Amino acid sequence: MFIVINCLGMPFDGNTIKESSLGGSETAAYYLAKEMAALGHKVTVYTNMTDKQKEGVYDGVKYVWAG
Repeated sequence: MFIVINCLGMPFDGNTIKESSLGGSETAAYYLAKEMAALGHKVTVYTNMTDKQKEGVYDGVKYVWAG
């Protein structure tokens, strides 16, 4: 199944939670996406990334700038 999550709150990518804290919605989107990918789904998360954050695949989840 293809799953898309649109989380436009605080900017984040797949490494952010390992480096700093996130808001509740962003944390929920991160863990939901990670677990759905672990179950074999193709997951893409659209976020408000900043310049220091990079689009890419983290823990099987593709993170993309929503802009």
